[in-house]
Parts: sequence; structure tokens; C-alpha cells
Amino acid sequence: MNFTIPDSELIEVKVKEQKLLAEQVLAGFINKLSESFSPQKEKNLVVTYPSCATTTQFKALKRACDISGIKADLIDESKATAFAYAYDKMSEIRQRERVVAFIDIGHSKTTLTVVRFKK
Repeated sequence: MNFTIPDSELIEVKVKEQKLLAEQVLAGFINKLSESFSPQKEKNLVVTYPSCATTTQFKALKRACDISGIKADLIDESKATAFAYAYDKMSEIRQRERVVAFIDIGHSKTTLTVVRFKK
């Protein structure tokens, strides 16, 4: 389902006769997902968001993480790709410095991220 939410409005969702803000619904979703990988109460998550997310969307995601009570680091998808690449290529990066361009061809915009990995 695709829909657009104006940046200036709060969205309410009715669930079993209870009104919840969209951030509260997302917080519940984050909690359920985190329970599936770790039964511990104190959890650390990395949550990615699209590079094209607006400031309002980013803040709503941050509020949802706060509501969930889970410590979450928010990073955009381009940085997450660079981190994953660095982790995968760690032995090669240790041998020599390299500059890598990451191109994210999305549905609404294309993003270029250039990263210099040092030894």
C-alpha cells in the first residue's frame, strides 16, 4: 500500500477501537521485530531509512524508536551500504587505501555517496 502523508499532519490509526499515532504503531512493530531476535530487555538496533526521507519522516522514525524503548542508531541506506561493504572487504581495505562510489538508484531519486577507506 502506497500513500503520502503530509509533513505537517499527525496520522491516527484505529486498532481494536483504540486510536494510536503512526509512531506508536511503528514502535510496536519495532518491538515485535526485536523480540524475534533477542529476548533480552536491553537491545541495540541499527535502523536504516531511505536517503529521500524528509526531516519530518526522520523525526517520526526517531520518535517511534524512543517510544519502543529500544536504543536505535538511525543511518541512511547509503551509509549502511558503505558499512556493509567495508565489513565484507575489511582484509582488502587493510592492505591499501581505496575510494569507492556507492550509487543508489531509487524510485524517486538517485544518490551518489563517495567513501574513502583508509588502512
